[in-house]
Amino acid sequence: MAAGKPCRKNYREIFEEWHAEFPFLERYSPTTMYERVGPFMMGLRLERDEDDEDKTGYSNYYRLFYEIVPLWITDPKLWGASFMDELRIERRKWFRKVSRQAWVQYWRHDLLFEETLKAAKAQYRTVIGPTIRLVDMVDFIEAAYKRSHDNISSIRFKLELGLGVYLNNEALINEVWRKIEEVKCDVDRFEYRNGFGYDDWVNKMHEFAGDRAGLMANIEQNCTRPRIARLNVGEFTEVEDYRPKTNWRDRLSSLFSKA
Repeated sequence: MAAGKPCRKNYREIFEEWHAEFPFLERYSPTTMYERVGPFMMGLRLERDEDDEDKTGYSNYYRLFYEIVPLWITDPKLWGASFMDELRIERRKWFRKVSRQAWVQYWRHDLLFEETLKAAKAQYRTVIGPTIRLVDMVDFIEAAYKRSHDNISSIRFKLELGLGVYLNNEALINEVWRKIEEVKCDVDRFEYRNGFGYDDWVNKMHEFAGDRAGLMANIEQNCTRPRIARLNVGEFTEVEDYRPKTNWRDRLSSLFSKA
């Protein structure tokens, strides 16, 4: 895209420009575009900064997130507590308020869109489209929590465990249990971060993993919702070939890395 005189677009125009670059994703709401893959509804959210909205109806900034909504949660009001991975940009001129957050000013959208899009495709290219490798999905979740310095979030473990249960993949399920066991070496931090006790949480995770029929029923029920039913459906591939990380450095990095 050639750089010319900045043109201030409204939110809808900017959203449609992003949507055109990810055609497999379907518009789900005025701010989101998703696909349905296995037990997840996932895709992109374009968030406005409503605090800076002026009298013309234009917001001064927007930023991009990748979201995963686990469809075993039957109450949509609880979906907001699910996974979000913010697009990160290294160029300092994009920064606003918080280092590395990619807040893009509306009037600079045309000037910055090409580079913002390049960064988004680099960060999200493996987890958008009709086929997604299982190993790429798990690695993406792991990397996202490393970026956010939140490797012991209970949400991370439940996403991975629920995915393993849905796919009936013993290798992934066993890997998640190993990760959960390793949390024992930092229980205080886990309990402080998540706001509940480790032992009770582990018991609830066992109950969750042991009720595959309930999980599948909840997902099936959610998939009948009209807005979800009309989404494009992708699939996880190389499921039988999935193998957990076995190198001890990778295992420690998965739990403790602050990269």
